[in-house]
Amino acid sequence: MDLDYKMVVDEDKIKKAVLSSLPLTITTFTLPREIEKYFEEVIVVFLRLAGQEKLKDYVVYCVRELAANAKKANTKRVYFLDRGLDLSDPDDYRQGME
Repeated sequence: MDLDYKMVVDEDKIKKAVLSSLPLTITTFTLPREIEKYFEEVIVVFLRLAGQEKLKDYVVYCVRELAANAKKANTKRVYFLDRGLDLSDPDDYRQGME
C-alpha cells in the first residue's frame, strides 16, 4: 500500500448506521497499519455520533485484538487447507500444529 495513501472515513455512512441502528461492516483481506488506523478513525466517528467518546480506548483495543485473532485464525485455516489437513480432525490438527 502506498505510504501516502490514506483511507477516507465516510462520516455520512457511519451517521446513517448509527441513526438507523444498522451494523457497520468493514471487509479487508489484509491487516496493514493503514487498515488499523482506518478502524480507529471509524470507531472515533461512530462513538462521537453515539455520544460515547469515552469508550474509544476500550473499543479500539478490543477491535485490534479481534482483528489480530481473526487474522491468525484465517492464516491457520489457509495453512491447513494448503496441506490438505482437516482442522476438525484431532490427528490432522496435531500434525498441522507441529
